Amino acid sequence: MDHELRIDARHLTLGHVRLDWSLNRQPSESLSWAATVVTYLEAGEQLRQFAAAIHRFVLPDDAEHRP
Repeated sequence: MDHELRIDARHLTLGHVRLDWSLNRQPSESLSWAATVVTYLEAGEQLRQFAAAIHRFVLPDDAEHRP
């Protein structure tokens, strides 16, 4: 998935963060597709927990070695 996943983050008012997750696949014009999901998180502990969960998902072996 080279250059197919894009994550855009924006800091919103009242201490929230908006994450736009976009996945695009364009092997050829007739078979291309795209999907986008928007996630809203509270800045602070909720964002920290979400980032830790993503880290465990992406690098599960690394998470085992963390305290």
